[in-house]
Amino acid sequence: MHGDVAEQEFTNRLAEIRRAAQLTQPDLAEHSGVARETISNTERGVSIPSVAIALRLARALGVKVEALFSLDEGECAEPASIDRAVPWCRCTSVGTRLQRIEAMLERLLATSS
Repeated sequence: MHGDVAEQEFTNRLAEIRRAAQLTQPDLAEHSGVARETISNTERGVSIPSVAIALRLARALGVKVEALFSLDEGECAEPASIDRAVPWCRCTSVGTRLQRIEAMLERLLATSS
């Protein structure tokens, strides 16, 4: 499938930013509510975090999601299914997508309060 994460360059700066914040993996796990094993697997590139986990990690580190994670913004020959449903997602980085989704969720939460 074109546009698959496995076919693109995934940039992961989690370990770098965590160390700069002088946090250990257990510290970040405690502050973010994300399991230490998940943080380790993400830092080592074993797994790619879900939107919720990426948002928790970014919030705990005080950075935007796109500072932690991004995709190479090469050509998109065939958009993924979410891109068809949400046109503004086409060919944007994971961080940009997550930032837009986070903003939408915050607006929804603000209006429901």
